[in-house]
Amino acid sequence: MKKLEFSVIDPESVAEIQHRTLWIDEENVLESEKAGHHGRFYQLRHVPEIADDPNKLKCIVKGWNRCGYHECQVYVGLPETNTPAEGIALPPKKGELFFFYVTSRHKVYDWRWEKFDLDDEDQFKFKFGDGEIIWPKPKKTS
Repeated sequence: MKKLEFSVIDPESVAEIQHRTLWIDEENVLESEKAGHHGRFYQLRHVPEIADDPNKLKCIVKGWNRCGYHECQVYVGLPETNTPAEGIALPPKKGELFFFYVTSRHKVYDWRWEKFDLDDEDQFKFKFGDGEIIWPKPKKTS
């Protein structure tokens, strides 16, 4: 199995931003394009774009609201553009953020645009259950 690897912000970094590597099975990516899921294929480029840029990455959440995925992470960000096809660069749709889901083995499992408001506590609870934001680290108050 050939892997495509990405450098991403490590949510465990404390004082300064550190990086770690995530991966995706190259065959899964190529199958998406062959099956005609061109938007999904081209939007994969947003993964490294937001994952390594603290200005584009809004947060990293630990825990999906699915059984067995409580240790997994979700990177949520806002790329500069939405690229649904080769040569097409659109502005992101208002109210949408780019999500990619990472398993506990550091594999990028899924990626997509979603309509989401990070400030809406009910929406956050519905999507992530008991998940918690692990990056950026909450500011300590005295």
